[in-house]
Amino acid sequence: MSVLSVSVSAQKGNNEVRAGNKKYNDKKYIEAEIDYRKGLEKNPKSFEGNYNLGNSLFRQKKYEEAYQQYEKAASYAPKTEKEKLAATYHNMGNSLLMQKKIEESIEAYKQALRHNPIKTTKTKIKNKIKSRTISKINRTTTKKTKKISSK
Repeated sequence: MSVLSVSVSAQKGNNEVRAGNKKYNDKKYIEAEIDYRKGLEKNPKSFEGNYNLGNSLFRQKKYEEAYQQYEKAASYAPKTEKEKLAATYHNMGNSLLMQKKIEESIEAYKQALRHNPIKTTKTKIKNKIKSRTISKINRTTTKKTKKISSK
């Protein structure tokens, strides 16, 4: 399960969120969480801070907390930025799914589609194509291995 990452820049003066982004990219999720929380102390209504904190918590398998941060991020997202809202609802769906809240996760995924159906659908199609390609490669490799070993 992947967490969607949205290209977001930290707001001016919010060095903590930028520092958190660097640590997140280095897979230092606990340290990133600390930086994001510091940034949110200064600007609690930051979409970027809440969203990125949600991603950091998700990577730590703190799915309920991640969901709560995504909810906050959705409430602070600029309504004109459909891609950010779609990514937020998608990640909410992932968090709910990991908590085995299937019906709620489906609703979150529907919200993601409502905010950006083209981007979300393209991503799903690309993932299916990748999956099918890998399956074909595995089947081809298995067939070639069988032919070689049967000689």
